[in-house]
Amino acid sequence: MRRFLFSVVYFLCLSVFFAQTLEETYAQIEAIPEEYRTVINSDFANLTDEQLFEYFIVLSGDYGRKDELTAFYKEKAAEADSLISESFTKNELKTNSDDVVYRLADFINQTTHTVFFKAYNRICFTASELKDYKRYDCVSASIMYSILLTRNNVKFTPVETTDHVLVKVDLSDKSVDVETTNYYGFDPGTKKEFKANFSKTTGFTYVNAQKYHLRRDIDTKQMFSLVLQNRISLLTQRKKYMEAAQLAYMYKLMRGDEEGDKSYNSALYNLAGYLSAENNKKNEFEESLRWIEICPENQNKHALLNNVLLSIANHAEKTGDYKQGFENLELALKYGWTETTPEYVRFRRMLVNNSVAGLIKKQSFDEAHALIAAEREAKIVPAADLNKMLKSVTTSECGLLYQKKNYEEAILKTAECLKLMPNDQVLINNLKVFFIDYVEELKTSDPEKAAQIITEARKRFPSDKAFLQMITD
Repeated sequence: MRRFLFSVVYFLCLSVFFAQTLEETYAQIEAIPEEYRTVINSDFANLTDEQLFEYFIVLSGDYGRKDELTAFYKEKAAEADSLISESFTKNELKTNSDDVVYRLADFINQTTHTVFFKAYNRICFTASELKDYKRYDCVSASIMYSILLTRNNVKFTPVETTDHVLVKVDLSDKSVDVETTNYYGFDPGTKKEFKANFSKTTGFTYVNAQKYHLRRDIDTKQMFSLVLQNRISLLTQRKKYMEAAQLAYMYKLMRGDEEGDKSYNSALYNLAGYLSAENNKKNEFEESLRWIEICPENQNKHALLNNVLLSIANHAEKTGDYKQGFENLELALKYGWTETTPEYVRFRRMLVNNSVAGLIKKQSFDEAHALIAAEREAKIVPAADLNKMLKSVTTSECGLLYQKKNYEEAILKTAECLKLMPNDQVLINNLKVFFIDYVEELKTSDPEKAAQIITEARKRFPSDKAFLQMITD
């Protein structure tokens, strides 16, 4: 395994960790254990092979087994020394010529597989898995190979791609690639045995290393840091977001480049998503928004905001307390968002709409009109949406007025609404019905008033046959 890339936004949150505040959580993330701090602050260029293996133990999370694993390495390294001494004379090893280094580096790769490795497994990359099961991936294979190269004074450069890591051995006039996951991996393009064996071992088809996408040299420290990145990926997969964030912070420091920053940001998104989801369950929306504020701007941040504002809207709908819903929504403006943020506009519109619907249900029409008027003044919710809400209020209110035979009021309110939506057919048809029934009521009780209403209706609907007939009658 090289790396699993995750971008988790909406979660089923199973982690047992939950900090009370952002500050407490950050303090926990940045509390680096001393053994890790030593590794992070070290210059890997001047370390011995035994020091490198000790750092491999630490980065694997196996520090509790340090003595046992160190003894294992010393024993196996001695075996490797013995095999090398059987195949190379002391004089050869002293010459340090390209020919000797080429053969020695090839032999060391084979020896690493003979002494340390048994089975490739893309999710096995730690020192303990190496000792207990002889399992390895491209990261641990490259690390162990580089450790034995260091032991034998062979210069090398780690190479990283988007999903793989290998090593190249540096000769005086060229470099030779080594696919460390394979016994035949030294200078792989020259060996027929390699291609068939590589696929059999890893399950992947070999691609010439020079054709790897985004191939780039990294330093030894960065290669070792990939153990942390692999652990982060597995922890994220298991939804242990706090532990992943702690390691990601160390990875960021150890890596010291854009890749480290990306990994840490991703871990923060995952943790922020988990914590905000937990806070949302407790209706602690401000704490959720505080977490989202620290995340760098991108689509994931907006997705997290969407989740919080949706929870606010749902809570208001569930409790019927839309006033509190609006107050909770306004919290977003305290934490870096504006009244033009699409998510803010969308959920403000939802709250207004749901609040209006609730007021209609309670027949609190004056409050509904006041709310819509206030929102129109605020100029946040689009006017077209407010018009639709106003239409709902008007048709519901005028429907009740019609039932009570308060035709005059129904006509006035519908006509007022039509000023904003002059072509709305529902409002037009309702207004016609109100006019017709009002005239019918007045024809015997107040003919003069009926004539006035007919005249008004005729002005509004000059070509409507119903009103022309009323005039004739």
